[in-house]
Amino acid sequence: YIFMTKTLKRLIEFSFLLLIFLAVGFFCAIIKVNAAQEKKLNIIWIVVDALRADHVGCYGYERHTSPFIDEFANKNILFKYAFSQESYTQASVASFFTSTYPWVNKVLYDEPTIDVLASHFITIAEILKKANYNTAAFVFNPHLKAKFNFGQGFDLYDYKKERFSESLPKYEAFETAKKIFDKVKHYLEGIKNKHPVFLYLHYRDVHGPYIPPPPYDKVFHVSKVPALRIEEMQTEKYEVASMICMYDGEILYTDDYIKKTLRMLEEHHINRMNSIIIITADHGEEFHDYHPLYPGSLGHNRTLYNELTHVPLIMSIPGICPEKRTIDTYVGLIDILPTICDILKIDWRKYGQFQGRSLLPVIKGIDKNPSVIYGGGRYGRGFVIEDGYKYYIDTQDKTHSCKRPLNNDHIMREELYDLKADFNETKDLLSEKPTIALKLKKKLELLIKESSPNTWSGKSVELDTQTKEELKSLGYLQ
Repeated sequence: YIFMTKTLKRLIEFSFLLLIFLAVGFFCAIIKVNAAQEKKLNIIWIVVDALRADHVGCYGYERHTSPFIDEFANKNILFKYAFSQESYTQASVASFFTSTYPWVNKVLYDEPTIDVLASHFITIAEILKKANYNTAAFVFNPHLKAKFNFGQGFDLYDYKKERFSESLPKYEAFETAKKIFDKVKHYLEGIKNKHPVFLYLHYRDVHGPYIPPPPYDKVFHVSKVPALRIEEMQTEKYEVASMICMYDGEILYTDDYIKKTLRMLEEHHINRMNSIIIITADHGEEFHDYHPLYPGSLGHNRTLYNELTHVPLIMSIPGICPEKRTIDTYVGLIDILPTICDILKIDWRKYGQFQGRSLLPVIKGIDKNPSVIYGGGRYGRGFVIEDGYKYYIDTQDKTHSCKRPLNNDHIMREELYDLKADFNETKDLLSEKPTIALKLKKKLELLIKESSPNTWSGKSVELDTQTKEELKSLGYLQ
């Protein structure tokens, strides 16, 4: 009996120790798996050129332009108020690739020479390449050619489109979404290692000229616009409404191909469970939007009003937050790079370059402090948003698309808007609230003064004939 009792006691002790051992091993394995997953998260960064936020369904647009993006947003993190740091591709992409303001990286002008991103700026691709990522970009905007130094850190930087045949429909010359799908598919099939992937996909279909392929050119028709009266059917208002229909058709076309591309990535085991997926835009687009000090125009880069700087930003981050979350905090595209690094546990502060902030504390609900958003850079213009107020300074003449530095004698004009009450910026409050305007103006001036060291100047190169022709076709040059 005594022998059996001792044996049973030892057996129980052994079993208990075995359970502890197995439990410790199990939790260590989980920690190792989670750590490995954090290090191996793929990054899929999708940018839809010229997509303004208020033409996307999940941002309140009444037309059914973006069913897949809306579905994606309904399962992930939607930033309600995200802002680009400039209103044209060249400056915006340089800013979010490096997390620096345009007046710092100085990639601002494309006429008569085009500014080049200086090589001493470290980019998102260079950081991820150091972290052992396969890095690839697929872009079709002539402002982003590799020779302008946007290809830093990419194993593959594909900015070349196939030669266009005059016998094909005109929309084929400007179509990019299907081309990106085909190129990404071919790229993934050729990867020989098991390293994580960073894909930067820059869709240009929503950009002018608005020529959606069939049947997307017929989905939204001007005859269905209820606000138009019969007498307005041959006026400028009718022409703008027709243009918006084509613009919306391009959004729907791009939305379909983003869906197809993400489905194809899933077939290559790149999905929401093992990838950070970002959908955003480099800037918006204007369609004669009304402002008290501006008659309105078409296209982009002339101003910094919200139709050009307020862009969609939707993120899918595995294991970080519940399936759906809408964040009201104002954020900038300049914040995306630090956020990616923070999620991957990469020390981004050691570079001493980034001027954005990580949004991870905001996403987790830890940081609830109001943010200050800055932007601008070209010929001294800029904006700052704080506590719902937007201070905006720009040249008095905003009607032209001049992208070269102006003379020092140009006249600047200040404006102030209450975005909480007037997000479309239809009432200038500068004369009513001069104290608020002055406070924000000083903040903007101080930031520019403190963050513009002379050693960070960029450089420029002459525009070649082919690039000039491509820029003309997109409406950038005359």
